[in-house]
Amino acid sequence: MILITLVVGFTFMSILVTEIQNNTIQRTENFYSTIISESASRQLVPTDFDLNDLDNKQQIFDNFFQQIKTDEMLRIKVWSSDGTIICSDDQLIVGKNFNDNLRFQHSIAGEITSEIKNPVDPENISEMGYGQMMEIYIPITLDSTTPLGVIELYYNMDSINDTIAETQLITIINTVIFISIIVSGIIIFSIFTIRSSNKTIEQEKFASIGNLSSRMAHDIRNPLTVIKTTLDLLKTKNKNLSSDELEKLKKLDNQIYRISHQVNNVLDYIKGQPLILKTNSLKEILDSSIHDLPEHDGIEIESTVSNTKIHCDYEALKVVFINLFYNAIQSLGKKGKIKISSEIIGVNTLIKIEDSGPGIPEDKLNKIFEPLYTTKQEGTGLGLASCKSIIEQHRGTISVKNNPTTFTITLPTV
Repeated sequence: MILITLVVGFTFMSILVTEIQNNTIQRTENFYSTIISESASRQLVPTDFDLNDLDNKQQIFDNFFQQIKTDEMLRIKVWSSDGTIICSDDQLIVGKNFNDNLRFQHSIAGEITSEIKNPVDPENISEMGYGQMMEIYIPITLDSTTPLGVIELYYNMDSINDTIAETQLITIINTVIFISIIVSGIIIFSIFTIRSSNKTIEQEKFASIGNLSSRMAHDIRNPLTVIKTTLDLLKTKNKNLSSDELEKLKKLDNQIYRISHQVNNVLDYIKGQPLILKTNSLKEILDSSIHDLPEHDGIEIESTVSNTKIHCDYEALKVVFINLFYNAIQSLGKKGKIKISSEIIGVNTLIKIEDSGPGIPEDKLNKIFEPLYTTKQEGTGLGLASCKSIIEQHRGTISVKNNPTTFTITLPTV
């Protein structure tokens, strides 16, 4: 079921991305063909497309182009009805006939056609300074019932490619989010179903789902890595991005982190791997967990944790702390403070994580560590359950209270 969901989802994404590109190009064709056709109707006359006095025609169309030119419009080439070039910045082809050009043939028959070219194309040597272009062939009728000629517009593709890339990136991220939600739902439903069976069947199915979940994690994380890398490249290569564009990229980055966080919650709960216990620095684990959080402008994190040594699984405790910090960040919204402190009491280390958020409803305090229970619309209900399981594997405890919201963890000290 998960594999089918992934295949269908990514197939749909591929089709949608291609469709976005085609629609963007189609809209560009229609927009600029309308501008040129309407401008030609106002400024040109039928004799401008005959073969008399070609030197004067060059001046006429140069003036025409200058009046309609935008930054993206590079130049024009003008064809007579028989395929002879009337105007071009390449003087070697003016007066020559190219009626075997297929796009000209379609255009003189009344169609708007286009072609995307790269500067390395052999027939495109004269345009090598421009980069990737779109050539739009626009039939010009004026007052005639049939086209009198064709104006071929050379359009700079840079702005279109930027628009397509940004739209495709947003589409890819939204599709991955949608797929992740569906896959997470399937896994959670499977967990619920398994837990309603007898213990032997439950263990067997959990093992199967654990293996399947590991493969699923790779299937989801790989496109997430590509998207994350693309975002980083966009920010690195585009130093002049506006604050609005940077804000959009930041939101996309946060969405990628949220997907990864939800998938990890599900996997951490299912895996149940044995701990790798070593002597570690509590401060080092906390600092590393804070470093791995998404951007949290406006939220201050204050840590007064001492360099206490504890016997623990480094990565497992990072899962606990990242879950608690991320929950606190979501609760605080755009502004607030998270305080982290520790003290040694007897043979235990006491860790407190406090935030200035609105708190947890009192009637839900005793349920938040239960599997599949969540107070958030976007949550899986497995994050805090995983935290409790990991802490208990370390022979520790975890609890929560309000006023202010404070999670307290006890762990054995070395």
